[in-house]
Amino acid sequence: MGKNLFWVLMVLLMGVFAVTAAFVGCGDDDDDDNDDADVDDDTGADDDTDADDDVNDDVNDDVNDDVDDDVDDDVDDDVDDDVDDDADDDVEDDEIAGLVLDFKERTILAGATVEALDDATGNSFDPQVLGTSDENGYVKLVDIPAGKGAVGIKVSKGGYQDTIQYHFTTGGGDEEFLAVSTATQTLLAGLMGIQVDDAKGFASGGVYWVNDNGEEEYVGCAEVTSAPTVDEIHYFVYSALLQTYVPSVDRDIATPGDPQSGEGTNPERSYFVGVNADPGSNYTITATAGDDNDLTATSVIPQVFADSVVITTVLFQNEDFATNPTASWCTAK
Repeated sequence: MGKNLFWVLMVLLMGVFAVTAAFVGCGDDDDDDNDDADVDDDTGADDDTDADDDVNDDVNDDVNDDVDDDVDDDVDDDVDDDVDDDADDDVEDDEIAGLVLDFKERTILAGATVEALDDATGNSFDPQVLGTSDENGYVKLVDIPAGKGAVGIKVSKGGYQDTIQYHFTTGGGDEEFLAVSTATQTLLAGLMGIQVDDAKGFASGGVYWVNDNGEEEYVGCAEVTSAPTVDEIHYFVYSALLQTYVPSVDRDIATPGDPQSGEGTNPERSYFVGVNADPGSNYTITATAGDDNDLTATSVIPQVFADSVVITTVLFQNEDFATNPTASWCTAK
């Protein structure tokens, strides 16, 4: 049964149930649960005044109402979903919107400054394109110069490193803009046993294969290199103590170009971090994978900044790779 037909039938059945309940003498369920026989139900008037109330309310509600009480909502309604609903939900071609999140905790960040950058150079636009995340972590950037098609995003907030991601397609309304806390950077540096150089930046990210459904799958045992080079590249393992994935020398490539089982990116979380990258433009990040270590994909970082973190993704596209290029011998170790 198609999803649309399923929901139409469900809504109609609920409408029939409500009408039947009225005829057999059940009172109005003002406490908004699904049990109209509940002896604790209120006896007063309906406490929900929205004319487009949900399927549990009056029998006079339109049976075509959506189960989420917003049948007229814009189909591209995004996570903002504020009181005025679609006031902020339509994102034009010269705009971009999304949630600002803590990279490690995945919690929303309110009050963060978010800037759109030129995706080709990493520079600010003139005038700058800026926004501030609201109490829900939501931000929308407008007036991006016409014809850009894609932008970089920089998130800044006290207690956080300036965190930059590139290659966001403009017109998107449900993006995730990440920010790495200074505490997280310090923790990662300690685990790797390296000294952070504030005059340099981190170049980090993940390696993925894009399947036929457009979903990104982790690619394991891929070797990541950078040109220009960075001080060190580390890969991630799961730490039971910290209950998260952390960089570790255990997955370092012993012989570049010839990774062994368990080395390179982790098939469970294919993250990497490049430590102490010199500020500058056009860093090419290359991931090499496959049984014969001969399958490659690249991502270009337009610019690395001092005392900042760049997050990039290296994508093996399904039109070029019919299957996930994780080597058959690859293990999580």
